[in-house]
Parts: sequence; structure tokens; C-alpha cells
Amino acid sequence: MINIISSQAYEISLEPPQGFAFPPPTNGLQQGRISQYRDAELYPNIALLNTPVPRAQVMEALDSFQRQRAVLEGVELIVRWLTYVWGVARASNPLLDGYGIPSAAMLEIAFGAAGYDLTPGLESRSSCPEAIWQAVKWWHEYYVQQKRPALSGAHYVGHTL
Repeated sequence: MINIISSQAYEISLEPPQGFAFPPPTNGLQQGRISQYRDAELYPNIALLNTPVPRAQVMEALDSFQRQRAVLEGVELIVRWLTYVWGVARASNPLLDGYGIPSAAMLEIAFGAAGYDLTPGLESRSSCPEAIWQAVKWWHEYYVQQKRPALSGAHYVGHTL
């Protein structure tokens, strides 16, 4: 059994705990631990998903992702999103311009390379966590028609409006 708290996380964070290293050699991909998201006040809405793709295939795709910036420019996504969230020069929302949230877009590319469509019907470069979550909740029939296992997982939403 895997200890999920000590498991590695692969992401393109907009606020990495150690700050940004020089991101271009890894296409913005960062490694950390899932445990960094344990604080419910800092991360009140979190989900862990189980995907029916062998880990080795995903790791191979992530390795390729780091070397193939032409497929998805992770560093560009970091810059676009930081410009937006920091309010630089009245930057527009990158999602409205077709630029996904970095980690979600990276996952789309990695799982797509491994032969699994995380968000059927959505262009992978414009992905966001909400789109992946909607696929988990509503796209079961699509996966059955494709004779593929569906995504599964668990979530916790600790905040209220």
C-alpha cells in the first residue's frame, strides 16, 4: 500500500514552496510531496484522483514533457498565469484566451501521450482542474462506450460560502 501523504507530486505550481528554480530545463515541471497540501486553510478544496493508466506510462510521458516544449510550453503558461494573478498590465484571464492552468494542461498532455483522454471534448492546452473534475463526475458513459475504465477519486471541500 502506498503512503499517499509521502507520495511524490508532479506539478507546475504558480507558488512552489521553495520558490522557482530555473524552469526552462524542465519545461516548468516541479517535484514535491502531496503532504505540502495538508493544510485545509491554505487548500480548502482538494481532490485526489485514481487514473486507470499505469504509473510507468505517465512517468515516461512526464519525462518526455520536460524535453518537448513544442508540445506544450509550460514556462509560457507560468508566465501568463503569474502575469494575470499578480495583476500585471491589466493582463486578461489566460483561460479566456485558451491557455489552461499549467498543472492541468501538463496532466492532459501526459495522460494523452499515455493514451488516456482526461477531459473528453476539451482541447488539452486549455485544461483546468474544474474540467478534469467534471470528467470524473459526469463522463462515465463516454468511458464505457470507449471500453475504457473511468476516473475515480475522492475530494474534500472544507469551505462554505
